[in-house]
Amino acid sequence: VVPEKDTSENARRVSASIRQNASRLCLYGRCQEQERLQQLYRESVSMNLSSPSDSSKGNGPQKSNFLILSGVSGVGKTELALSLKPLVHEDKGVFIHVKLEELAPEEACGNFIKYLNGTAGIVLDIEDTDLQRVYCDKIAKVVTENLDERLVSAVPLLEQVMKKSSIDFSFQVKHKESPRKSRQSNNQIGDSSFAEGALSIPILRYALVKIMQAIASYDHPLVLFLDDIQYTCGTSAYDGMFEELAMDQSGIFVVVAFGMDGAHCTPKQKISLSYFISAINPDSYNVHYCELGSLTSKAIHKLIAETLSLDPTELVNLGEILFGLTGGNALFLLELLRHFQEDDLLVYDKATAQWTCDTHLLKQHPLLRVRSLRDLFIAKISDMPDEARNTLKVASVIGSTFPRNIIAKLVDAEDVDSYYELGIQAGLLTRDAFHIPGLKTNEGVLAFRHDSIRRAIYDLIPDSE
Repeated sequence: VVPEKDTSENARRVSASIRQNASRLCLYGRCQEQERLQQLYRESVSMNLSSPSDSSKGNGPQKSNFLILSGVSGVGKTELALSLKPLVHEDKGVFIHVKLEELAPEEACGNFIKYLNGTAGIVLDIEDTDLQRVYCDKIAKVVTENLDERLVSAVPLLEQVMKKSSIDFSFQVKHKESPRKSRQSNNQIGDSSFAEGALSIPILRYALVKIMQAIASYDHPLVLFLDDIQYTCGTSAYDGMFEELAMDQSGIFVVVAFGMDGAHCTPKQKISLSYFISAINPDSYNVHYCELGSLTSKAIHKLIAETLSLDPTELVNLGEILFGLTGGNALFLLELLRHFQEDDLLVYDKATAQWTCDTHLLKQHPLLRVRSLRDLFIAKISDMPDEARNTLKVASVIGSTFPRNIIAKLVDAEDVDSYYELGIQAGLLTRDAFHIPGLKTNEGVLAFRHDSIRRAIYDLIPDSE
């Protein structure tokens, strides 16, 4: 008996199942890593709960935890770190997630502005109005006492934080004055930085450190998650930042995700993991390292079983095929499931409330010749019209998120909105700009669903362009 096909119902069910459970699905087989992450965080919480007097007596903690998560694209580094977020909120703490962009060294200011904008956005998203006001006042006090009004102008969400505070908007630092100099001789913030009329990297770095220290307290732990830290444009811009962040403030838990792909990045765009680790002062942090590998065949089997209700025999066959093709990469597997559903290889049978899989046709599917996640995305992009593909190329240059109106101005095309829709339908773009904290409406902003998608599209741009 041929099961009744309902393609609209089929598409809706698979898309909803994968979309709603993607974060959880990417964490299959990561129980040990999650436990370790939570343990390190709990240690940092206990540091925060220790009184300052205990620390001065030598009984309290001397160093905070610093965790480096490494691995190739799609293994779940970001999802693992974000799994800590609910626990932090339970402790009335602050979880700051900032995704770095791949920028040239001379554009490194852009990432620091993202740090500051992301921090301000997290504060604006706090639902507890009293707690939000406390943080707004702390940030406003730091900004008005140590910096000048140009910082507020450069960081849009920071201005909103200032307006929500009860602190007077009278800046005590003028353009030709400088804040406290860094203890690092090569990180001094001199008068010339202010006199030039532009915000320099040292000033932005100093602002970030001071605001982070103001937010963290013995009552409210702070977790700083820096995503794609490999895009740091060389560590000179970050020299001393983590060390200064640890000064006079125990209990700040720093988590960074370090992508190990990088085969297509130039040395100026990406630093090595060993170089990054060597730049962290062991006197300031207890440094921990966790490399995420591929999922096991057992974890893949469980992942598919949780996503789709299949006949046990079909489940085993599909699991073996997908594990052999993806090598245990969770994102690669989820993308293939979407493709197979779109091509009616996975069909929902309403009569039995169960999925069916045509493994015979599946084994002949052209995507089974794709051997990497990047090649899968390139295959998707190649199927799009030239105009749509060129529009996405321009967007990939701007970053992981981009305003619709800016692309429309840069691309000489009348129907640019339809190209966005094609990108969304292909699973390349999303309207959910999830990594822009403080953004109350994202109608004018689109995002690449994963940085590996943006990277694959960016790599299609010829060097001559």
